[in-house]
Amino acid sequence: MNKIQILQAIIPVKVVEFSEKTGLSKVTFLYTGEFYHPAYGEINITKNDLQHGIDNFIHGKGARKDEKDNWILPGNFQHSSGDPNHENAIASGWLHNFELSDDGNVVNAYVMFTDRAKEYIKNKEYLYISPEFTPNYWDENDYDHGFTFLGFALTNINFLKKNQKPVQLTDKDINMDNKELMKILNLTDESKIDETLLNLVKSVSEQKTKIAKLKEMVTEFTEKNNELSKKLETATNADNDKIAQILKLTERIEAVEKEANRKAIETTIREFVFNPLTKTGKIYPSQIDHFIELYEKDETLAKNIIEKMPDIKFDDFQGTANDSGGSPTNKLREAINDLQEKNVNMTLSDAITKLRKTSPELFNQYSRFTNE
Repeated sequence: MNKIQILQAIIPVKVVEFSEKTGLSKVTFLYTGEFYHPAYGEINITKNDLQHGIDNFIHGKGARKDEKDNWILPGNFQHSSGDPNHENAIASGWLHNFELSDDGNVVNAYVMFTDRAKEYIKNKEYLYISPEFTPNYWDENDYDHGFTFLGFALTNINFLKKNQKPVQLTDKDINMDNKELMKILNLTDESKIDETLLNLVKSVSEQKTKIAKLKEMVTEFTEKNNELSKKLETATNADNDKIAQILKLTERIEAVEKEANRKAIETTIREFVFNPLTKTGKIYPSQIDHFIELYEKDETLAKNIIEKMPDIKFDDFQGTANDSGGSPTNKLREAINDLQEKNVNMTLSDAITKLRKTSPELFNQYSRFTNE
């Protein structure tokens, strides 16, 4: 027995059900956990190891075929399968299938014990079984298939004490006759009982293996879904920040547009409402800004005030109708308006005084000024 086989022999487990009629025993084969052996150190059995071991058995890795072309694994006594002494290396049974527990932590096996092994168990000469496995199974082509089940042994050496119980043979299935089994299995041929039971065990094991894989897929999907949810939350937060920035930018754009619209409206009011009023002598250019502000607040009030305001008096500047180049009154009025538009705070008196100095010809037609 080589070193790796000895390592495989350290986890005894219990038989949980036995059927002498069918030859099958359901045993707890191996379970997850972290173990320590003084000779081999730490041993860690994971759910992935158990699942991989079952998958390898289904595909014949580490197994061999029986007379019905089914994959089986050998059992022995005291891990003595490599003993050159024939009596010591004789088989204690044959393992026909595995099933994984719902939580994936325990592997059960279906074993057909030999008559000699059954007697040993009944007589309590052997009380425990122990799995044989290897973390790295190399085939004849020098390919490593990883964690693989190799068989089992009947033993009395209890290295691990957790959850260990002696093998127990029950009477429940021993007393079941073939007719009852044939009725349950819906068979007409008694010789098909063993084969049918083995196929049922194999089917159940395969279904449990599929269920275990589905559970792994669900777990993986859940983890990915949680990861995507976190990414979505992060992206959503980032989008919210961008939305907030866009809203601020939109507010600024709206404010700029509002100001532009206000200025456009003000320009329109100035050009089409108040500038003509200055030309007709209704208001002074210096009053335009005041009336625009009032107009924007209350258009009706502004119009009423302007309507009731007296016209600007140009009585002192009346000329003759025959003056060439247009009415002297209009020329002087336009000159005064132009000057006040350029100097919005200039009064009418100041404008006249300045024009008399800069444009005295505008006053030649008016007797008041020519006589002075």
